[in-house]
Amino acid sequence: MNVRVAWLRLRLAQMRTATGMWLRVPSNLALVAIALFLVAAAFTVPVDRKGDGSEYILTTESLYYDHDLVIKNTVDIFRHIDMRPQWMDTPSGLTRMPGTDGVERYGLHSFYYPVLCLPFYGAFGYHGFYVVNALLLVVVIACAYGRLARTQPRAWALGFAAGAVFLSAAWSYVFWTQTEPFYTALIALYLYLWDSGRPLRAALCAGIALGAQLPLGFLAVPLVLELLVRRRPKTAAQVVGIYALCAAPQLFYDLRYLGTIAPMARMGLASARYVSFGTWFRMLFDPAMGLVWFYPVALYCLARWRPTWRTGSLLVATGLTLLAMTSVYHVYAHQVGTRYACYALPVLLFCVDDLGLEGLWSRLGAAFTVVAGAGLAI
Repeated sequence: MNVRVAWLRLRLAQMRTATGMWLRVPSNLALVAIALFLVAAAFTVPVDRKGDGSEYILTTESLYYDHDLVIKNTVDIFRHIDMRPQWMDTPSGLTRMPGTDGVERYGLHSFYYPVLCLPFYGAFGYHGFYVVNALLLVVVIACAYGRLARTQPRAWALGFAAGAVFLSAAWSYVFWTQTEPFYTALIALYLYLWDSGRPLRAALCAGIALGAQLPLGFLAVPLVLELLVRRRPKTAAQVVGIYALCAAPQLFYDLRYLGTIAPMARMGLASARYVSFGTWFRMLFDPAMGLVWFYPVALYCLARWRPTWRTGSLLVATGLTLLAMTSVYHVYAHQVGTRYACYALPVLLFCVDDLGLEGLWSRLGAAFTVVAGAGLAI
């Protein structure tokens, strides 16, 4: 026992020393300031419902209070109405899924995000969803910063990472009770860990993402292919196994209790017949919702992109992911740009190896990022 206590004390001392050294770096301290700003904003903005917020909020409450995913009108609905702020219109927009066991269930969307939100909901109530989203956005910034800081000055790396996020629609989704920051952070972590030479940890992030949102599986494929090309079949098999394990809980629930692996298709809200290259083109370029306009750093990233097999395959996978998302009946409604464009942001940031303004296209891309991004911020 004394040996264990001594080891714990040593580890705590080492962690304090490492943290102190990390905070002595001005750029790292600035990252902490960004995190504090976003979390503070999460507490100050009034909570309301947007998009599919009713499902995520009530699913979290059902898991927190009842430890299940069953909708009981006399319990779930009345409890929520009694607790919610008066200005919230929840449970408006809630879709009930008929279960194979004869009861109504939550399940139109994945339960992974509500599970993540549980401790934050328990600690902060409805603001907990915004706090989760704020921290997830910090993860996106930190991953891009960490990767660029390997080759670029830290101040430039952090400035670019934070500027790319704040001069885009990405941080508006902190204030939506939706999954966009969750998936964006998982993709950013996946790319960062892959780039750091830790494919199994990267697979864990990609596996959770594809389990929750199946089209994100396109982004998980390049890692497996690269491992096979590099003649690492054992690691590739392990990665595929991790994908399967991460997706298994969601697939089990969908099949066992909902009777389908595609709940949205079952409810008529998504179908392969909706897939459209025209809609896909609009998702990229339409001024009303397009990636280029709501994530304007995209043009700079593409101007600075140095083609490699990895970045090329990731860009193709991103295009296929966005194309798959056109299978949703309502691709765009009242979002800040199409919300699916969030998925492309980490990929674009990881396509940049060096920062600079050499060449006409880099200058034009940087100018467009600042002008269009400032318009979004205002």
